[in-house]
Amino acid sequence: MALVGLVRRVPAARRHALLSLLAQLAASGVHTYASLSLRGSGAPANMRALVTAVALLAFVGARSIGSFDSVEDDTEEDAGGIAETLVDIAGCALSAGVLCLGMERLMAFTHTLGGRNRAAEWGVGLAVAGLIGAGVGVVALSIVAALRLHSRARTTDNA
Repeated sequence: MALVGLVRRVPAARRHALLSLLAQLAASGVHTYASLSLRGSGAPANMRALVTAVALLAFVGARSIGSFDSVEDDTEEDAGGIAETLVDIAGCALSAGVLCLGMERLMAFTHTLGGRNRAAEWGVGLAVAGLIGAGVGVVALSIVAALRLHSRARTTDNA
């Protein structure tokens, strides 16, 4: 629900997303601790905690550089607002694409059982998902570049 609120620019969505990430981090931390103490191994719960922590850091980082400043803006969205949204989409898509492309190597240390890398079994699916994510990111950045060029051309024509 927090993600839907962020997309719809609901004012309380940032707080809900932050609280949701903190709750997920706490739950995955407890899960990892329980797995380590009961089984001696935290995999795959440790990866869930790590991904949640990285998502939380990315969220806080995006918030600190002002990426969410336009969330509470009630004015009509112009090309600049669309460009900001597309930059956020491009960043998410490129990050997801790169993670999917590298997932087989990143997960090898926790998914190797009996000398066989179980993460490699998802190689084709992850590669396709990674290429789609990276492609969406590149297309979104291309649209942003075109919007900014169009905006600059319109500004110089009016001046």
